[in-house]
Amino acid sequence: MTTGESGRRRLGLLKRLLLLPRSLRLTRVEFEIPDPAGAPCRAVYIGEVIALPYLLECFQASVLSYQPAAIPLHRLPAAVRQAAASHPLVITDVNRCLQRLLPLGGWSTSPWIRQELRLGSPFHALCHPHVERNYGRLVRKHGFRGVITRDPGEIERFYSDFYLPYVASRHGDGAILQSRAELRLQPRSTFLMQVFDGERWLAGVLATASGSRLRILAAGAHPDAFPDLRRGCLSAAYYFLIRHAPSLGCHTVDFGGTRPHAGDGLYLYKRRWGAEAYSDPWHHTSLSLYLNSPDSPPATVAQFLVQTSDGLSPLLSCIREELSNLPTPSLTSPEPSPVEAVSNPAL
Repeated sequence: MTTGESGRRRLGLLKRLLLLPRSLRLTRVEFEIPDPAGAPCRAVYIGEVIALPYLLECFQASVLSYQPAAIPLHRLPAAVRQAAASHPLVITDVNRCLQRLLPLGGWSTSPWIRQELRLGSPFHALCHPHVERNYGRLVRKHGFRGVITRDPGEIERFYSDFYLPYVASRHGDGAILQSRAELRLQPRSTFLMQVFDGERWLAGVLATASGSRLRILAAGAHPDAFPDLRRGCLSAAYYFLIRHAPSLGCHTVDFGGTRPHAGDGLYLYKRRWGAEAYSDPWHHTSLSLYLNSPDSPPATVAQFLVQTSDGLSPLLSCIREELSNLPTPSLTSPEPSPVEAVSNPAL
């Protein structure tokens, strides 16, 4: 574990302790998830409401009931069991310090994960031909140039004229904007990778180098260059940045936060570069998914990335692996079916 990672874990623990009171008043929401392959799935959410808007959007769900309630900590396990007894899916979103109070049998993840590219890793080697065949080809075809600057004036212009309009255009009202202060935490190690077409500045990526880690802080394109996004002007910024990382002594490129869903467009985009998914200790809550019918979750739920001993994997692949590892029932001694055997035994 690097010094930066160790510090992030300590700060994450402090954040969980400071925000612990938020989980003393949880909200119960019942919603319905459409499933083209079958009947709609009724689900219950119990948590701080932080991840609720994302979950509803991700599942394309319809809210059936919304009940703010102060659930005492000693009643939290019973509330989860009661909801699971009548609903195929229950999702909790509580402070990580309270995870041990929850019933066993849930699949855990985080409202946000991080994706990192480990230069020279097997996955990077697997993705590198795709990167060169697609992003590298566009750079060469259009003659894009990558230029590095640490000029405060250029960085300020990038923030106001590139980053803010791009994020607002891409995410609309759901945009999560970083402040100027957040992007100036390490001014001496922060730099801007600009992409030019001739003398025209199209896009850029702001990054900071610390030890062997290169962290991407923000990306954006000028509104006049939005038509050039199809030509790969913003991808060119990532392309030049990754190629520049080894010269800074950096072997890890931190692509930042992503939602824990294998169907999320941002997750897929970062994965194409070779960025793998990892848990992020910074976020103070954790999600737990309880399934009563783990053999057939709705497609949007099945693609959720959950924690395993080997890292983060889609929920459906974890379920299939668990089912395949179950012992074959004896002919002389009937045992529960595979579905019953993994259906939240502690609930």
